[in-house]
Amino acid sequence: MGVVSFGGTIKVIGLVHGVKSDNTGGKLSLIVPSYYILKALSLIPKYTGNVAIKYDNGNVWTERTYENGLLMEVLFNKSIDGSNQDKGTIKKGNGKMLIYDKSSNPIGEFQVNNGMMGEYIL
Repeated sequence: MGVVSFGGTIKVIGLVHGVKSDNTGGKLSLIVPSYYILKALSLIPKYTGNVAIKYDNGNVWTERTYENGLLMEVLFNKSIDGSNQDKGTIKKGNGKMLIYDKSSNPIGEFQVNNGMMGEYIL
């Protein structure tokens, strides 16, 4: 957990709590004075590197490569028992990403363009 200081007098009009999540289990949570919500969102780092997402049992679910916060490639997808699943076609930020639920069932796919998830395809 991190703390961001905006400096000076804090203007509290009300607190805003938001959680951004998706079907893969990824989450981002913020609690900030509402006056600062846009500034807080602008300070979220643009991550570069690999991210591994794990099942509740500790097995790795997927590993993905990001560049400046943009999805560049899905390295692999695994089922909950560790067997390989289709990872989709993303290369250099373009292609299709397959989505599975926490029980390893396919639930759809996203079209990814220039590292950004676009259209959801059931």
